Amino acid sequence: IDRHFILSAEHAKPLHMVNMFMSDQNPAKLLSLDIQSFQTELQKNEALYRDILGSEMPKLYRPPQGKFCEENLKMAQQLGYSTVFWSLAYVDWYTDDQPTPEQAFSKLLPRIHPGAVVLLHSTSSTNAEILDELLTKWEETGYSFGDLEAYCAAQKTS
Repeated sequence: IDRHFILSAEHAKPLHMVNMFMSDQNPAKLLSLDIQSFQTELQKNEALYRDILGSEMPKLYRPPQGKFCEENLKMAQQLGYSTVFWSLAYVDWYTDDQPTPEQAFSKLLPRIHPGAVVLLHSTSSTNAEILDELLTKWEETGYSFGDLEAYCAAQKTS
């Protein structure tokens, strides 16, 4: 978020999630942290989020690169975080090798499913180009969009 705080602040709108990376992106190292070190990493992100966006960071955690161990997930839960994994993504993060809109649609449209948590990187020029049409197509097939934080909170109480 340090390098992209303007973009992140711009995306802090309803139904947009601001992605906060742990300050140490080495998944192997994160998996070996004790609870105090893990908490320190989360607190650094919380403070940075608050400083930049002026609000509290949602208590949502996604292990970097999706790599985790049971202890890591337990620590996140002990610290009040809900762990979330994306269920639909495609290779859109290479800024110098972007898929065409047709390639993106062929990956994204047939793979949507009830309860999908979709990862689209904001650095993708293709995503910027197709987003409105993509969301419209999904709505036309009966899908709607909701707030992930609210969904996770409801899951905790049910």
